[in-house]
Amino acid sequence: MGEPYVIENVCFVGSDESVDITIEQGRIADVRSSEKSVAKASKTWIIPGLWDCHTHFTQWSYTLGRLDLIDARSADEAMSLLREHLEERRESGTLDPDQYVVGMRFRHSLWADDAQPTLAAIDAVSGDQPVALSSADMHCGWVNSAAARKLGVHVGESGLVGELEWFDAYCKLDKGPGAADELMRLLRNAEQDAAGKGVVGVRDYEMAENIDTWIDRFKQGLNGLRIEAGVYPERLQQAIDDGWHTGDELPGSHGLGHVGAMKMISDGSLNTRSAYCSTP
Repeated sequence: MGEPYVIENVCFVGSDESVDITIEQGRIADVRSSEKSVAKASKTWIIPGLWDCHTHFTQWSYTLGRLDLIDARSADEAMSLLREHLEERRESGTLDPDQYVVGMRFRHSLWADDAQPTLAAIDAVSGDQPVALSSADMHCGWVNSAAARKLGVHVGESGLVGELEWFDAYCKLDKGPGAADELMRLLRNAEQDAAGKGVVGVRDYEMAENIDTWIDRFKQGLNGLRIEAGVYPERLQQAIDDGWHTGDELPGSHGLGHVGAMKMISDGSLNTRSAYCSTP
């Protein structure tokens, strides 16, 4: 960091102008465009890079390519979105009966009591196509009978699978046919999207082997962000046995990846109604 260096062809959020930034002793010493200082030309603010201090990066990446149900205000609206999605996939020839159709981010805690998920509703729309919809808080899933059989989970009249049973089931969705190629494409899109918002790093608390996962991703050239790979209590002892400490650099990351902190879940979630609350 002692020697001055130049970061070339930087584009600021909201600006199409490319500039060069000179860094000296960890500080911005100069900002220049081909004509004149960008600070004078476009009144652009330069701030330290933003960090997302708690994200599930894989799941967020999936929202850029999977059915997004965040705007659904009832089970009926969610099923309308699912019906349209399935029809589009059929017409485009991308609907494989052996692959899960996965949706994201429904918030049934905001829906009326008579507009809640049911197994009958999702079965009526999806038929034999395995469909699994994840809630926005990731603490439960709404699955049809076909997906329940493939995932090995039991569903009642609501079609909902909650907490630890859902965590285990959801991990199986990411191991289906074609899932790895889909994920890598969406991860690259997510990195670009984050960088376009001024985000330079994330603390990733995906429920996975994050240390090994990010070592492999850096090896594959996924290097657009700084990463702190979080650890859950279930994997803490293995991380200790493997010799990891918080702050250790991940091999092959060229300083971009480090071992993060441990995340502990003490109860549940408001949306899934499993949180421990002081009042009803």
